[in-house]
Amino acid sequence: MKKGLLLLFSLCMIVSMQAQNCLVDESLPDTFLGVSPLPPLDETTYVPDNFVCIGIPYEYTFTAQVPTELEALGTTIELYSVEITAVNGLPEGLNYVCEPADCIFPGGQPGCLKVEGTAAATVAVGDYPIEIVGTVQNNLGFPLEVTFPDESGLLPPEYSLPYVLRVTDDATQCSGTSTDDLFTQQVSVAQNSPNPFSGITNIKVNAEAGDYDFQVFNMAGELVHNRSVYIAGEQNIQFDGSRMEAGVYMYTLSNELGSITKRMVIK
Repeated sequence: MKKGLLLLFSLCMIVSMQAQNCLVDESLPDTFLGVSPLPPLDETTYVPDNFVCIGIPYEYTFTAQVPTELEALGTTIELYSVEITAVNGLPEGLNYVCEPADCIFPGGQPGCLKVEGTAAATVAVGDYPIEIVGTVQNNLGFPLEVTFPDESGLLPPEYSLPYVLRVTDDATQCSGTSTDDLFTQQVSVAQNSPNPFSGITNIKVNAEAGDYDFQVFNMAGELVHNRSVYIAGEQNIQFDGSRMEAGVYMYTLSNELGSITKRMVIK
């Protein structure tokens, strides 16, 4: 009887997962608020997940968790939900889906948006900046329109950076394993902990033996910390933020094969 119930439960879980349009990033901490991943500061790595290759299926998932309140317009705004109403600038053949399926993200609950599809043969090769448009339901008595990237100053500064999809028909970039794929196969970088922090924070990494560059950038794109680290297997990178101004920073681990960038907050 117990085995039958367990099998039924497992089948229900599999069906439920298959019915979802996208899956949230479970590696993010429970305290995470906002959108992940954010666009990297380095313009050469703005493009999510390598290239959009003409005629080859593409997908990329953003995880979002709407905060329950936001300091803006000189007051504290209670956020009830954010509804994604459009994703502008997508190449022909690409579209988007959400989970929840109606693209309404309640405050304090995680959700995801997935860009997916196959770029049509008529799509021109080049860069396609995308704009995510949403409506915020709140306690002000009227909805607020927001865009990502944000030019209004309503959102934190890290949301002013663009996402750019790079479309290509170059077979060398669309087949085989890219250098970025090799890098992510060889290297994993965890979210720093604690985060936010005011003194020492720890970043767990696991990488094949070798020298790597560890860099920290502020939201103006300025390099504020740079050092070479030797990594062999699992180990911990410590970063001291006690002498830095409070704010949002991006940390990057890289070598000649690629890079991984994540966000941290100094309070």
